[in-house]
This record gives sequence, C-alpha cells and structure tokens, in this order.
Amino acid sequence: MLIGAHVSTGGGLPNAIERGKERGCESIQIFHQSPRMWRPTKYGEDDFAAFREAMDASRVQVVAIHSIYLINPAAKDGEMQRKSLESLTHALRVGDGIGALGVVVHPGALKDDTRTNARKRAVKLVKDRGVSYARAAEDLGVHPTQLRNWVKALADDPEHSFPGQGQMKPEQSEIARLKREVAKLKAERDILKKAAAYFAKEST
Repeated sequence: MLIGAHVSTGGGLPNAIERGKERGCESIQIFHQSPRMWRPTKYGEDDFAAFREAMDASRVQVVAIHSIYLINPAAKDGEMQRKSLESLTHALRVGDGIGALGVVVHPGALKDDTRTNARKRAVKLVKDRGVSYARAAEDLGVHPTQLRNWVKALADDPEHSFPGQGQMKPEQSEIARLKREVAKLKAERDILKKAAAYFAKEST
C-alpha cells in the first residue's frame, strides 16, 4: 500500500513532486487544471519531462490525476457534453505526458433525466464521435465491457434497449399485467373462501 496526498501544482508541475516529498508521500494526486474552471492549463513536453525527472529523483512512485469538478458526462446538454469531453481529453493527455497511473472521474449526475437516456448518450459517444471503447468508458466512469453491452443492446433493439426506469419491453409489460391479474384473482378467491366459511358457520 502506498501512502500519499493530494498536492498543488501551483508554480509548475514539478512543484507537485516537491510538495509530495515534503509530506513524505509515496504517491500523489493532482488536478490537471483549476478544478472549478473550464480553462485548461497549457502544459508542454518540457513540463512533462521536468515532472518525470523530479519524480524519478524522489520517493514518489505513483501519480494520479483528478479531473475537474465541473465535468458531467451524463448531462443531456450538448455544450456540457462538449466541455466535459474536452476537459477529460486534456486530463488524459496530461496523464499520459507525466506517466500517471490513471485519471479519477466523477461520472456526473442525471438530474431530471433517466438512466436509460444517459446510457444512450454513452453509446452515442462511441458510435457518432469515433471514440474508442476504452477512452469512452474511462471518460464516463464505466467498465469497457459494460459500455460494449450497451452498444450491442441498442443495436439489437433500439426501442427497448434499456428496460427499467418505467420502460419495459412488450413481453415484460404483458408479464407484469398477468401478475397483477393473478394477484387480483387470488385476492377475490380468498374473499370467497372467507365468505363461504362464514356462512357455513352461520348455518350450523
């Protein structure tokens, strides 16, 4: 187990390593840009090289990037999706440049939308924008296999690909109707049994 802390990159990427060293960290986490702003920090190859050199000279073994708080891959707003994708792409580019273990992403909130629609947007990210399964899954905070299953489900049955949340396939709807009917008949049967027992007792 590695012990570490979230440290600031203020003044440049290599400073994060120095702050980790001051705290005796074996691992650190950093933001790739200001966590409450969309504007990316413009790092270059020299910044990445300086960071890797500082890390090699320290006891810090692992670095992870935390994406900004504004990202919401589950949003249905097109502008929010665009900004989220751009910010995540930037985080992955920085992560690749400094040799980060990974990028921490909060997958976002559905707000007034449904989980079904959020899944369809995830599929759209792969199909329409040409994003790889691995990249889209990482961006959205889901497992690549799960994302592949969503793509297949949508291709096999677009209208009823994601049942649940109030949406059921026709056969599921019929089964639910029959279950309600059976429950109603059982209730009526129990009432008749009780009535028969009562009148039988009254007649003796």
